[in-house]
Parts: sequence; C-alpha cells; structure tokens
Amino acid sequence: MMSRNTFFSLSSAAVALFWITSEVHAFSANNPTTIRVCTGSSCMSKCRAGFNPIKSFENLKKENEDVNVQIEETFCMNQCKRGPNLRLFQNDQVLTFDGEGIMNDVEMKRKSFQIIGSDEKVDMLWNLIKDIQDGNVDAKESGDVEKLTDIMPAKK
Repeated sequence: MMSRNTFFSLSSAAVALFWITSEVHAFSANNPTTIRVCTGSSCMSKCRAGFNPIKSFENLKKENEDVNVQIEETFCMNQCKRGPNLRLFQNDQVLTFDGEGIMNDVEMKRKSFQIIGSDEKVDMLWNLIKDIQDGNVDAKESGDVEKLTDIMPAKK
C-alpha cells in the first residue's frame, strides 16, 4: 500500500508535469502570434532607404501562409532611442526569451526587440516566430498585454 506522503509527492509531480506540458503547448501554430511594431516617427526615422518593418512582415506573411501571425502597429513604446521596436505576444501575454542569445538584457527588461531596421532582423524574428509555433524555442510569458503602455491607434 502506498503511504500518504508518497501519494502526495506523486500528486505534486503529476500537477507539475501537467503545468509544464500545458506551458509548452500553449505556444503553438494554433494560437496566433501577434507582432506589434512601433511606427512612430522617431522610430521610423531610424530606418534607412525607406525600410518599413511592417511591410517586410506583411510580405513574409503573404509568402508563408502556414505561419499564424497577426501584425499590428503602435505609435509609441517609449523606447524611441532604440527603434523601431517590436513586441511578440500570444494568448494576451508578452513573450520574452531567456536563453540562446535571443534577447539582450535591455530587451528582456523592456519586453521588446529593439533596432528592427533591416530585412535581416525581420527575417531573424520571423524564423523565431516559426520556431515558437513549431515548439523548437521556449518563450516565456512575461506579462499581460493590457498592462503595456504602448500608444495604440484608435480602434475603427
């Protein structure tokens, strides 16, 4: 017969395993990843030769219909010196990345990718989104999207 302590230890392990499993599967191709890009004048002025990150992401979305993304703009993330800036979120949670050199310390603190001023950076982030949806990269839920102070366009 199983002791009471063994039972509770096993129950705790089962709960932990369920939590870990649900955490891993929460980020998948079934749930769209939202790409929020700052298009404020200060951020966009840092782009060279008319580069526009939103247009680059929209082109990738047209070419890759299997990647479940939504693209939206914000007018300001209050990080103008390092713009254009971008946030990723899924399930109404901002996504950050601890390891693998994906985000630097400032980006982790501010919960955004910074200096999105080239197609190379857009491609890197697009591949990251695909890896999240394929389960190849672990994203960390780092706060509710509603708590952000991003200045959004008026809703139509």
